[in-house]
Amino acid sequence: MKQRRVRPNVQTYTVLIQGYIHTDQLPKALATLERMEESRIRPNTYTFRVLVKAAVSNGTVDDTQHLYRKMKHYGIEPDLFYDRLA
Repeated sequence: MKQRRVRPNVQTYTVLIQGYIHTDQLPKALATLERMEESRIRPNTYTFRVLVKAAVSNGTVDDTQHLYRKMKHYGIEPDLFYDRLA
């Protein structure tokens, strides 16, 4: 993206995260979230929804808890979707 001078936004990063998740690469998806935050791009509810669903599906409790803490940091409250995952 940088080579083509494209400035990624929340949607760009979320699509990239989804791609990693669809290819069973949760660690890369989580690393992309970190890169997103380092770029000062705020993840949104949908970004977290995609990541939490993947973490729950993979049974990675630590990742799920970490994502919930990040959501709280950003002031994003779990909605009915998250309640169904529990």
